[in-house]
Amino acid sequence: MSVEVVHRARALVGEGPFWDGHLLHWVDIEAGEIHRLDPATGHDTALTVAGRVGCAVPAGDGWIAGLRDRVALVAADGTVRSSTLVPMPGATYRFNDGACDERGRYWTGTMDEAGALGACSLYRVDADLTVTEVLDGVSLSNGIAWSPDGRLMYYADSDAGSVDVFDFDADAGTIGNRRSFHSSQTGKPDGLCVDADGCVWLALWGGGAVVRLTPKGDVDRRVDLPVTQVTSCAFGPATTLFVTTAATGGAREELAGSIFASNVRVEGAAVHRFAGGVS
Repeated sequence: MSVEVVHRARALVGEGPFWDGHLLHWVDIEAGEIHRLDPATGHDTALTVAGRVGCAVPAGDGWIAGLRDRVALVAADGTVRSSTLVPMPGATYRFNDGACDERGRYWTGTMDEAGALGACSLYRVDADLTVTEVLDGVSLSNGIAWSPDGRLMYYADSDAGSVDVFDFDADAGTIGNRRSFHSSQTGKPDGLCVDADGCVWLALWGGGAVVRLTPKGDVDRRVDLPVTQVTSCAFGPATTLFVTTAATGGAREELAGSIFASNVRVEGAAVHRFAGGVS
């Protein structure tokens, strides 16, 4: 499938794409920036948040974001309106990727930049910013998404090299019956999203591609990128898949860190904003 550059950036670690209205929201983790991109015009605006920002999902007029040691509500001008501090094992730990379930609860996990394995966690954040640990023993928490019927949750642990799937209880906001879904042999599993057919689109860090996984976990399509460090993907209007990339981690390509798009001929499953508002 062909790809095009929709925004020629040099993001150190572009991540967290989220289509909302006519804008693509995304972050540059290392720069501590939340971006809003209009693909129709190419106009991109950035707001700087103090420190790294692992992911930012729209909430009201702002975002809910995972920062280094807290989950925060960030206003449209970039100011932090409220936050919940989450104890971290050390200074090299921080929040990474995140997404909201159908009830608007924010799910986000942590990672250790020093590379410790099995020391991180996955959390659920309710509308009042109450944080609940739902999974421990994580190495590098990454992509999260739900099946179109809301009964399954897919979850990538990058340093474990795998994507797992859980049964999901939307009423209780709980997960169970964990089992292996897909193990990557060409790059680490990074961000992911789900299409309307119930297939998972997985970005491969170090693999230079996004692959489509059937509900059985088999690869049936591949979108090759002209860069190595592919970080995440999200559906936009119609059948457009947006892809974020990074200009770090050994990437030397001219377009590393840019935002790409591909017509993948299938629409995306619904995605959700955070239930708590930011004004």
